[in-house]
Amino acid sequence: IMGDMPLICHQSTVTPLILDFFRQAGIEPAANLATFETEEDAVAVAQEYIRCGKILAYTYPPPPDLHAPGSLLVTLSLYNWLNDKANLAELVDKDYLPPHQVVPPDCLSRLYDFLPGRDVFIKACYPGATGAGKDVLYCPDQISRQVALDWLDACKNELSGVRIEEAMEISDCWCLSLAVLESCIRYLGAATQLFTEPAKQSGSRIDSDHLPPDSVVTIAKAIAERARIMGYRGVAGFDIGTTLSGQIFVFDLNFRLVSSTPQILLHEASVSRVDARISQSWNKQFTGRLDTALERIVEFSQSGKFVPVRLYEATQRSGGKSIITGIVVGQTLSDIETISVGMQAAIFDITDHKRP
Repeated sequence: IMGDMPLICHQSTVTPLILDFFRQAGIEPAANLATFETEEDAVAVAQEYIRCGKILAYTYPPPPDLHAPGSLLVTLSLYNWLNDKANLAELVDKDYLPPHQVVPPDCLSRLYDFLPGRDVFIKACYPGATGAGKDVLYCPDQISRQVALDWLDACKNELSGVRIEEAMEISDCWCLSLAVLESCIRYLGAATQLFTEPAKQSGSRIDSDHLPPDSVVTIAKAIAERARIMGYRGVAGFDIGTTLSGQIFVFDLNFRLVSSTPQILLHEASVSRVDARISQSWNKQFTGRLDTALERIVEFSQSGKFVPVRLYEATQRSGGKSIITGIVVGQTLSDIETISVGMQAAIFDITDHKRP
């Protein structure tokens, strides 16, 4: 995917073991890798690229030493504004927004007044990006609204606002990925979002029989076009769902690489090479070394049933945790389940076994 573009990444994501595992899986690593161990190393590497005329693209804002004018593909002010949930109504037509209200941080008591007795989502709004639903609370009653208010009150000085919106009955929800280019918008694809409970996403699935309708894609491209006109360049991921009656609602806008973007980019190649149809995300965090776990699952990756996306060797900074992230591919959901269970069983004793 990167081609010959320089990629600055932590040394624990591109160890010889990890790069070899990618190659065994049929994936050629980025050709131009620059690694770092500390933040100071990363800044020094990036500054050298800038001195050579390069511009930095980023997922989350880089350290302050790299915020010099002209050094970033997207200015920090635009990045922060676009990713702030308080500004959704500036980018999305009102017909596609759930009933909602944005409350100033110093007026949190208003959270009780909006649609009392109804299920709502309460979303903390910050300049910049958040992820994984960490700043979204599902509130089905007044007690849970009080819990949310207490949580928000403790961090209200950091907030740009609080968004409260009705919890709609959604039948399908996708994250659509788009590339915002200099002169056009390129739609990359979409992944169905999987949830263990409201606002708690557990993963994503791409099924050729369950893709978003053209009307949803059109809405996503219109939002991306507004950001393009404002100066945004790069990848974006938008969470959009439909009700049983077919009404479309936009829930979140992420102007950055999102967790399902690599899956979307790799899906077609991954399923076609093993005559599959469906891909589903798979990830594991565990305390311990990565090498033994990779040895146990290499048969899945070599056969094309598992496609690695991100591998991370445990460090002190990660609390001794290693990470395996990728996608499982199969012809049916039963295939996906069988492969996922098989991989879990292969590494169970080193990832889930509770030591005395």
